[in-house]
Amino acid sequence: TGIGIVTSLTGSGSWDYNNFLITSISNTVTLPPTLVAAPISQSNYEGAGISFAVAANGTEPFTYFWKKGASLLSNGGRISGANTSILTITNVGSADVDSYSVIVSNSAGWFDTSTNSTATLTANPVPADYLYAETFPFVGARPVAYPMSVVGWSNAIADNLNRLFQISDGDGTVYAFESAASTKAFYVTTNSDRGMSGLPFKKITPGSYPAVSFYVDIAPTYQPANVAAYIAVQMNGGGWYVNSTALPVDTSTATQTFTTYRQQFDPLAAQWNTLTISATSATVGGPAGSNLTGDITGAGLVFVFSGAGNFNIDNFLVTSNAVPPTAPTITFSPLSQSVYTGAAVSFAVNATGTKPFTYYWQKGTATLVNGGRISGANSNILTIVDVGTADADQYSVIVSNSAGTDSSANYLTTALTVDNLPAGLLYAELFPFVGPGTGGYPLSVVGWENAIPNNPDRLYQIAGGDGAAYAYQGSAATTAFFTSIGLDPGTSGLPLPTNIVAGSTLNLMFSVDIAPAASSSNVTASIALQVNNGNWVVSANNLPVDTSVDSAAYSTYTQVFSPVAANWKNLTLTAGSGATIGSTVAGNLSGTITGAGLVFLHTGSGGNFNVDNFLITGTPVGNVTVSATTSTTITLAWNANPAVQLQSATNLTTPVFWANVPGSLGQSSATVTKTAPQTYFRLIGQ
Repeated sequence: TGIGIVTSLTGSGSWDYNNFLITSISNTVTLPPTLVAAPISQSNYEGAGISFAVAANGTEPFTYFWKKGASLLSNGGRISGANTSILTITNVGSADVDSYSVIVSNSAGWFDTSTNSTATLTANPVPADYLYAETFPFVGARPVAYPMSVVGWSNAIADNLNRLFQISDGDGTVYAFESAASTKAFYVTTNSDRGMSGLPFKKITPGSYPAVSFYVDIAPTYQPANVAAYIAVQMNGGGWYVNSTALPVDTSTATQTFTTYRQQFDPLAAQWNTLTISATSATVGGPAGSNLTGDITGAGLVFVFSGAGNFNIDNFLVTSNAVPPTAPTITFSPLSQSVYTGAAVSFAVNATGTKPFTYYWQKGTATLVNGGRISGANSNILTIVDVGTADADQYSVIVSNSAGTDSSANYLTTALTVDNLPAGLLYAELFPFVGPGTGGYPLSVVGWENAIPNNPDRLYQIAGGDGAAYAYQGSAATTAFFTSIGLDPGTSGLPLPTNIVAGSTLNLMFSVDIAPAASSSNVTASIALQVNNGNWVVSANNLPVDTSVDSAAYSTYTQVFSPVAANWKNLTLTAGSGATIGSTVAGNLSGTITGAGLVFLHTGSGGNFNVDNFLITGTPVGNVTVSATTSTTITLAWNANPAVQLQSATNLTTPVFWANVPGSLGQSSATVTKTAPQTYFRLIGQ
């Protein structure tokens, strides 16, 4: 009473339907074979492998007889599948050039494709500089996608593995579509490609050739701005590496047109990141630990998706010719920065072209040199520490190689603004975004660390040189962002000072800008401290972040320092793992603050706070000086403050017993009697 077709999708894809028939035949009737898809003509290089395929309808089983010209073929040597639906010939040469056809038969009849659908084989000479070539031919027998394994390649993708599809008769391509942010790879090794399609992949010893270069045709077909492609290599049958520079694919417009992109193999460690490949994904790691040496035993492409997008790829070649150098083109210009006097600032640039590059940073029209407060003057990141008003100017960088030069001044005006240090500001981390690029960076670039169990790249761009950190977790967890005197030497923002003494700083206060970005009702934030380079503590009182509505808008939250033990709990921080909140501390906090940060408690399904502008402010109580002495008395002077008390001690042996000097609270001087061989004095806020 009804009939139809159910389509099961394991990923993005489509089938078209036509000619739905119902027939009735006797079980004893054998239908003769009829041709559905004829063999497709093939063209490849001498020494490569080729295949022909046929598809038929009718009553199976069928018998297949493949022919070269008028001669029947048989299995053996380079020929396999002579009596199946797919004929394969390896290591083809000029003697194999001919027409190919197949007879398909059963007890009811037969057909011979030589009568109307002859396929031809063309074997082209291999160019002298070719070390490997995969043209991704489409054999058939129907114009639907096939797994890349038919051409000796493998996928590192989680969804539909059938990525090889037909462009035209005999010609194929591979699509690298993903629907969300991810990292994937297509690759070949000496073990996987034995020459069933294209040339076999044989180990390549770079030192045996003038150069080793990779070529690939890419068509950026869908939302290409979300996709970047990188060359990958396997060395010595072991570890994989991915080039740190993406292929310069023009992603300004989606198109079906292929363009050839080239990249020359450079063994320098700085050009490569480690790569981990699994059956479902690829993971890009940190820089290679040393230069790449030995044999190339695998190669491929890594695709990094920032969102949904697609590249089609074809014709992957490895040659022994050097890639002609291309002049640098700056793709990310240094961003303007605003810092306080005494802070540090960095500018970054990124460029495409043939490396290595030479960098020349300029302040105004003057070329900068390394030394003193300046480092990186000849690298892609310039850093200036202990910035002063004289550093305020426009900055640019010239990037050059043997093929030409480019200047960031052609694209963007980069300015450094130096602001006077506000009174009472002891520490400031504004989380600037230096770049290059617009993606996430680890907090270590600003002298901070994470205690989180997943991706540490939490520093991202808001606009221009302004950045922030995000404290996202997808499930219940306790995490932290933190810094210390050892971590933050002042390469970004003000360095964490070594003299924030709790009792010697009045009105000591912490402030931070927080935006309750997503599922914020599941998140709380608290101030964390390290005292005397020892254990960490976390405030027992959460910052009063308004989580009634998720918002990208920032509000400033403050907390006045109180040393009272009841206000603090013990805290354990494990970098790259998480944070653990313990019991209330045993005694009041005292001494020097040597670290600070934020602890985030995520409950339920987790959520996110965005964090910016972490400040520590306060007013030092000042210094005490000797203004007059007699044989029996000494007069001490200091800046008067209603909350400042003079104290004395006769030794500094731990524990030190400090006693208030009577009548000194709120005063500016005091005269005391000499009653001991030595006496120490200090000022303390009450």
